[in-house]
Amino acid sequence: MKTLVKKTLLILLSLILAFGVFLSWPIPAQAIIIYNSTGGGDYTFYIGQYDTTVEYIAAHTPLLRAVVTQDIPAETGIVSDDWGGNGKCFKGTALPGTTGDYTVKVKDPGDNDEKTYTITVAPGPQTITPISNFTKRIGDANFTVTPQSTNGNGDVIPAGSTDAPTYAFSVNSAGVVSIASNGEVTIIGQGTTTVTISSTATNSYTAATPITVGITVNKYDPAVSLVGASPTGTAGAVGDKTITVTVSGSYNENISFSADINGIQKTASRSGDGNVSFSFTAVELNALAAGNYPITVSSAETASNSAIAATQVGMLTVTDALDTTPPSLTMGTVSRTSHNAASVSFTSNEAGTYYYLVKDSTETAPT
Repeated sequence: MKTLVKKTLLILLSLILAFGVFLSWPIPAQAIIIYNSTGGGDYTFYIGQYDTTVEYIAAHTPLLRAVVTQDIPAETGIVSDDWGGNGKCFKGTALPGTTGDYTVKVKDPGDNDEKTYTITVAPGPQTITPISNFTKRIGDANFTVTPQSTNGNGDVIPAGSTDAPTYAFSVNSAGVVSIASNGEVTIIGQGTTTVTISSTATNSYTAATPITVGITVNKYDPAVSLVGASPTGTAGAVGDKTITVTVSGSYNENISFSADINGIQKTASRSGDGNVSFSFTAVELNALAAGNYPITVSSAETASNSAIAATQVGMLTVTDALDTTPPSLTMGTVSRTSHNAASVSFTSNEAGTYYYLVKDSTETAPT
């Protein structure tokens, strides 16, 4: 009997030694290790011993698209040290719109030991891409602010897709621009403001942190330049003068202009770019003495145009008149002081500098 028992034990021990590789261990409590970057990102989880099987609910198979199974050595540190061997690595993609809880069952076929684990796929992050600031002018056409978002992997979330966010816009100060729900901006007036853009959460993405976009609206800066050459005239006879300047770089609204010559001011107006003229009369200009007189032009500020500070566009040059009428002289006395010198006195009807020549009575007078 003892011999039989010994033989039986030896046979059982031999079987255990020979076929122990087919025996199974209990499924460890930490059988699934999950790395989850959702919202279109990849996840990986590791299940069971080298002789366990995995079952997942058929209704949730889209979550596990392109499932791949491969052996992962425990030495890599990926698999828990509790396993003491090779595990199975199941990889898949957390597809957009697949947020929620998913059940995975791990079953040991040797002893029917079974555990159930839950994989939670949470919404992934969403980031609104920064938008450059805008600089516009009053009167410019409407324009559209078009935001876009990226997911946690930096990929653009396609506009119009089921998981594309909805954006909301708000203007932080009134009177400069208004913005519609579709991002279309209408210019109202001069100034600087910011638009805040926020996005909604979707099935796959959390709401993004709002961003701001700066918008600066400037007025037009008109300029003036003289048409033709600067005017000239003779003192006392300058005559009527028309000063014409060209207006450029203005917005098409009525602008009042002022021209000045030595305090003589004239006004005129026009809308938009083009010529504007100022008429100075002879009565005003004939009173000017000889000299150079700057011609300046300025304009008032309007709703859409900046003011033009007094700008010199030319010069009125007034010269002395040429007097061709000889003065009337009345002879006084002549006293000879030497053989070649004399003292002379006379009067004239015009002040000035006069020159005289003393000659011998027999010589011809110069002309």
